[in-house]
Amino acid sequence: VSTTKSWADRGLIDPLANLAGSKLYLFSGSADRTVVPAVMDDLRSWYRSFVPDAAVVYDKRVAAGHGMVTDDQGVTCGTTASPFINDCDVDLAGAMLRHFYGPLAPRNDGALGGRFVEFDQGAFVSGHGMAPTGWAYVPQACDAGQSCRLHVVLHGCRQNTATVGDQYVRKTGYNRWADSN
Repeated sequence: VSTTKSWADRGLIDPLANLAGSKLYLFSGSADRTVVPAVMDDLRSWYRSFVPDAAVVYDKRVAAGHGMVTDDQGVTCGTTASPFINDCDVDLAGAMLRHFYGPLAPRNDGALGGRFVEFDQGAFVSGHGMAPTGWAYVPQACDAGQSCRLHVVLHGCRQNTATVGDQYVRKTGYNRWADSN
């Protein structure tokens, strides 16, 4: 915390006041041996110095291995294995989105009505280990001209398209929520 404050005071990072209005959803699988829960406990402690407690959800109740938790996709919940999407009977994408945006329309559990777009990321970031392309899911309503929000999701290590194809893009639950919201 003191290092963070020092860097902000010296202008090396943005002002810490920018964090005050943030909403955070921290998740730690209790069976995660890659990023152990104690690391997330420390991160939560760090955030307490900058973000009001009411704006933070810290979920460590699920016995998940290292991966993105879903309610119906991926490897067995406690497993840490490719594609690092874990079927834990928990809709983590929905929980996070509700925390960030408030009440949502029910997700679309049928066929998606939108389209997937692969785009060149070079115009947005370079020299940071990012893949040359990213993916966007564009709901049909947005394609038809409705004003829509953009929610950016960054995958974890080993979840890039070269390693797991489009599984992270298609199977982590975010698109079902986007399709109806």
